[in-house]
Amino acid sequence: MGFFAVLFNRGLFRRKCRSNEVQDASTDSKDIDELKKTIMLLADKIEKIGKHVNELSREVSRLSDTYGLIIEDTARVFLPSWLLHNADIEVSQLSRAFFTVDGKYVEVDFYGIGYHRKTGERVVVIGEAKSRVHREDVVNLAEKIEKVVATLGLNYRILALIYGLYIHPSAFDEITRRNIILVSPYTTVWNTRKQE
Repeated sequence: MGFFAVLFNRGLFRRKCRSNEVQDASTDSKDIDELKKTIMLLADKIEKIGKHVNELSREVSRLSDTYGLIIEDTARVFLPSWLLHNADIEVSQLSRAFFTVDGKYVEVDFYGIGYHRKTGERVVVIGEAKSRVHREDVVNLAEKIEKVVATLGLNYRILALIYGLYIHPSAFDEITRRNIILVSPYTTVWNTRKQE
């Protein structure tokens, strides 16, 4: 029996009306004992629900991590052929990479060195893959690339890419401003680099 059923069905708050006067009915010890049992049952149920919510939260987090890794893997497989077809840049492989910047690890979802097929110019492809791309993601990627390039002292052309499934409108102005190429399989591909 639920908490409210005990309160109302057992009559713990019965009221008697006598000549426009409301009097509270007295409760007996049996009703109080039953109320205590109900409260203990509710506390136990709430504790179990809390444990289930925590377990569910961990599972959702694992699914989110897995989903993110799938998007990154898809980008690493898809982008070399996209770059060859759309930018004449040949890069044999893109890999996750870690760089040490100011004593801390900086991770990028994909990194590879290739070359422009027409000019022979060496090109470093570096970027991130996201399910949802917002302005902050573009800013973070640009800052991360600046740090990595400054640390490595690369003299190659840097091709910054962000691969995303959903692109929030706030990202477009920042992509253009930061000169980053956006690739998305579900929307128009935005290539913000000026064609020469």
